[in-house]
Amino acid sequence: QYFDCCVDIDKAARNTIDNATETARWVALNGYGSVIVVTSNYHMPRALAELERAMPGVNLVPYPVVDNNVEVARWWEFPGTTKLLLSEYLKYLPALGRLWATNFVRIALPGTSVPPEDEPEP
Repeated sequence: QYFDCCVDIDKAARNTIDNATETARWVALNGYGSVIVVTSNYHMPRALAELERAMPGVNLVPYPVVDNNVEVARWWEFPGTTKLLLSEYLKYLPALGRLWATNFVRIALPGTSVPPEDEPEP
């Protein structure tokens, strides 16, 4: 029942950047100023970086979900978890770089629009 009224799920995005781009369109279309971000605890930093870049000024409320199959506390003892967290970290660094670069352009060149990648014209 809540899914009908209160939850939208993007099933078309191929990656976190696509998801942030689609979410930005959805937020603008609906006039939202605040969004609850639900994703895994290990993915949350990258998701927030991409969403903040795509939607500056929108209040992002993180709601991390813990996957009991991912041993975050003792990650080094589990090769699958090690690979997952290392992969996530290596994807987070460029996401953070994109966010910093975008914010730099916004500050250095006020009034300049920096759209997310692959954003079609309205």
